[in-house]
Amino acid sequence: MGTKVYDLIAYSGLADTLPDYSLRTNPTFKEINVDEMLQIPEQKPDIEQIIRVIAKANILCTKIIETPVSVDATTGERVETEAVDGTILTGYKVGVLGKIDQKIEYVADEETQSVHSAHFSIPFCAHIVLPLSFTPDQGVKVIPYIEDIYALQCDNRNIFKNVTILLDVLIGN
Repeated sequence: MGTKVYDLIAYSGLADTLPDYSLRTNPTFKEINVDEMLQIPEQKPDIEQIIRVIAKANILCTKIIETPVSVDATTGERVETEAVDGTILTGYKVGVLGKIDQKIEYVADEETQSVHSAHFSIPFCAHIVLPLSFTPDQGVKVIPYIEDIYALQCDNRNIFKNVTILLDVLIGN
């Protein structure tokens, strides 16, 4: 996993490579942002400076969900259905439940300036529309790629953090 440094904070857990969608006929994916306010646990000292954020995305489970879809009156085949908000349904989507395990390392706001860490596990959920050609017997595998991490120290106890995740769906697995 890759690391980048921005504003003196090292971010670890970034994807080294991303999928090459030019090689797929029906790339199926979704990009999500998981943002949150984290509070350092009471038993830990205050923050002077965040020095590292380490994150790992895990998929806990997936579920194939049947969705409404139009049927061509002539052929009887499914056709894409577009809602007024632009959402396109194809008859199936995959529900994804996952979590981000993360560790925030920081210098304590005390005379010794010791390094401490706080651990957090944050759930996320997403739904990804599957191609019109999908059938439930094919199965799916969802692979998470962390594209970006950002953290901002709001005060000596609170941190705003955002993780951008690409959820890549492999069909037929």
